[in-house]
Amino acid sequence: MQSTLEKLNAFITLPNEERSVYTKTYDQVLNLFLTEMKTANLLFKTLSNGHILAGSYLDNLKISKPDEFDVNIQLKLPMHHSEIIVIYFIAHTINYTVLTSL
Repeated sequence: MQSTLEKLNAFITLPNEERSVYTKTYDQVLNLFLTEMKTANLLFKTLSNGHILAGSYLDNLKISKPDEFDVNIQLKLPMHHSEIIVIYFIAHTINYTVLTSL
């Protein structure tokens, strides 16, 4: 049996037909942005390794017409994650050290 919250979510979330319109626009804007970034910055072009949609829109929890999207841009770093030690992480600030030189 569906919980009350599941029923409510089904009632207030965007229908798939509407989601596809917003997703298409998001894809166009993001692809243009990434293309421009790669053209403008060789380091970004070298490190860029795709992107992943995130947040409430991805989780189908957006209850109004989307006016923002969360996206994670993946970077391929020239080192293995085991070579990095995170010293501290406070409010979106990461202090780290790399064990081997690049």
